[in-house]
Amino acid sequence: MAAGGVLILAALSLMLFNWNQDYRTEQRTVSILEQLKEQMPEPHREEPETYGTEGTSLPFTENTIFSGTESQSDAAGLPLSEDLAAEYLTEEPVEETVWWIDGDAYLGTISIPALGLELPVLSGWNYPDLQVAPCRYTGTVEEGNLVIAAHNYSCHFGRISELNSGDEILFTDGNGAVHTYQVVFSELINGWNAPAMEEGDEDWDITLFTCNLSGTNRVTVRAALAE
Repeated sequence: MAAGGVLILAALSLMLFNWNQDYRTEQRTVSILEQLKEQMPEPHREEPETYGTEGTSLPFTENTIFSGTESQSDAAGLPLSEDLAAEYLTEEPVEETVWWIDGDAYLGTISIPALGLELPVLSGWNYPDLQVAPCRYTGTVEEGNLVIAAHNYSCHFGRISELNSGDEILFTDGNGAVHTYQVVFSELINGWNAPAMEEGDEDWDITLFTCNLSGTNRVTVRAALAE
């Protein structure tokens, strides 16, 4: 009985810790979203003719994924050099408008009406930034291969597995242009299979992904630009 009581207390402690982490992350994300929306232009459906309006115009050429040696590992214990934390480069730089908050560059916002979510999106990513907001993993809106990663907090991407085919995903870029996507399909990608995250990009224009509870797989949602 004593051992059972210890296990129950441990489980409750872990649940409370996760709840507190989720709550604190949500409060911080909401604050950043409010600041970002105050800076960005009013959302509009028209595509901007050029990028680089009032925010800072940056060429997207590289995401700095992590610093350190290849012997590091993520929370699931997978070597970063073989996990989805592979470093990606784009061959042709694309000018994008970003907005700065607390020293971090934000690419825009993402809204998922079916889940009641609206979140800021960081321009680049690393593990500490994932605790703040969803991050651009690789790709761009203009090239139709944008991939956004986030923690599985309930206030971030913890419920994207609930999305169904046809559900809308709205991405508002730094110029205020709203890009509307519809979910095409969902899949589980093994955490060791980094190339699979970018495969088949002719069938989708934006991808959202997060870790499952064990951290071994990536819950992945693909969506295509609405007609």
